[in-house]
Amino acid sequence: MNQVTLTTQDQQTLEASATLDSGHSTAAEATALLGVGLRQVRRKLAASRREGAASIPHKNRARKPAHALSEDTRATVAQLSRYKCFDCNDHHFQELLAQREGIALSVSSVRRIRHEASLASPRKRRAPRHRARKWVALEAEHVQRARVLQTLGLGEYDALHVACAEAGAAEVLLTRDDRLLRTAARHAAELHVRAANPVDWLREMVWR
Repeated sequence: MNQVTLTTQDQQTLEASATLDSGHSTAAEATALLGVGLRQVRRKLAASRREGAASIPHKNRARKPAHALSEDTRATVAQLSRYKCFDCNDHHFQELLAQREGIALSVSSVRRIRHEASLASPRKRRAPRHRARKWVALEAEHVQRARVLQTLGLGEYDALHVACAEAGAAEVLLTRDDRLLRTAARHAAELHVRAANPVDWLREMVWR
């Protein structure tokens, strides 16, 4: 015989069904006591007559939903959040999971996993003011270098930017200028600085 575990609310429902079935209370009193409609009371009473106490608990109680995330997926997401994407907010982390790991989750699921693992999304801050780390004064040699770069297909101002970045020993020149990026990619061997899209560069820094 299967054991049935009843909560306090289940016991109250069972007692209300029993008193209603025995005629010691009315359907209206049962609806007021249980906080459900008349149709639901009648349904519970019919089920109680057929199955007894086993009809009271919901059939899905203690049953894991079919769409629930596996423990392996939860562990993987928590590990990536802790060691690789600790500085990404929930929205950015959710995008990176889909793009880099093939894990498609909603932002709310990502937030819940992080919360359960005590890995809250980084605090939102106001964007800091840009501060140049190093100033490069424009010299005649930079202009001369820019003229050489123009022969590769760079525009006048783009060539000056690249020449100054080379003079400042920059590791990367971040730009959203597609033309500059394409030209720099074609002549990468002839440039002394790498040109990159800021979004792509940031992803490389996070996932390397």
